[in-house]
Amino acid sequence: MSEQERVEGPEGSDDAVDDAGNEPETAGEETKGIREGVEESTGDPRLILLLNAVLSGWLAWTAVWGLDLLAVVDYSLSTVAGLAVVIFALTYVVVLVGVARSGHACGRVGRGSPSFNPNATGHPPMTIEDRDNAHLITHALATDTLSRLRDAETEQVAFRKGLVKLGRICGYEIIDGAMETEYVPVETPLEETTGERVKGLDDVVIINVLRAATPFVEGLLKAFPRAKQGVISAGRDEDAGMTDDGEFPITIDYVKLPEIRPDDTVIVADPMLATGSTMAAVLDHVLAEADDFEDLFVLSAVSAPDGLLRVNEAVPEADLLTVAIDDRLDDEGFIVPGLGDAGDRAFRTV
Repeated sequence: MSEQERVEGPEGSDDAVDDAGNEPETAGEETKGIREGVEESTGDPRLILLLNAVLSGWLAWTAVWGLDLLAVVDYSLSTVAGLAVVIFALTYVVVLVGVARSGHACGRVGRGSPSFNPNATGHPPMTIEDRDNAHLITHALATDTLSRLRDAETEQVAFRKGLVKLGRICGYEIIDGAMETEYVPVETPLEETTGERVKGLDDVVIINVLRAATPFVEGLLKAFPRAKQGVISAGRDEDAGMTDDGEFPITIDYVKLPEIRPDDTVIVADPMLATGSTMAAVLDHVLAEADDFEDLFVLSAVSAPDGLLRVNEAVPEADLLTVAIDDRLDDEGFIVPGLGDAGDRAFRTV
């Protein structure tokens, strides 16, 4: 990972945009599908049905007239009308099935996949960028909140609330970037319409790496209020110091995890990913408890390149999400520039 990649914000993207912020069209751009057409359409759907009826009638008349010339069927209005109804019904069903099957995956990420695909559904680009070993959350509110957390003048209450806010924002970004939606009928006070709901919100497991992650997880729970929760108390042995290969001895004091099912999305949260030693040890316990899962996310606020590399090598099936990738680790294993010790600042133990 180059220094340029680590420090550039969204403005540093290689994608060209015009003054309005739109990506240029390319000769190889794929044709939009049924779902994109439906989403972007601003016309009255009754006009579409009327056009379908007219075209079905014209096609039926043409087909019956041709078959009558071949002496296959006798030309009559009832024959034309019957065929027109069949054609109309078939095209109507085909369109509905096409829209339903294209319920968007919003650039699904899973099983250590290399990248989000935010443009898969025709929506505006998401605020998540690929950075070698991780996905970088670049949402403006996320970066704004993190900047306030970095400030040494931010006192305990504001710091703790900031971690809660950042967790909530990251949760929404995970929903937008990795969870599928489906179309559902909705009865409004005026008439029935079609709505869109997120799938899998009840199939989420959030694992809190004590203690710094507690307010961070509190924010995640605002995005996933029905999530199952697990707790792992883990910490590095500061007295032993960092080894020559950049690792710390890790002590696991307590593990309590819920059942992890094959269709669960697992989010392991720790605001600081420094050497990656703690996270790698935590993930060992998670993988030992989980026979299978839908997706596995490692979520942090600030990460060091060394830690991302170590976790990525240890658990390649995990997707690493972070709000910032800082420059380096100091000799004591702290992230620089970082934001200090998140646990001490959140719980006022400094």
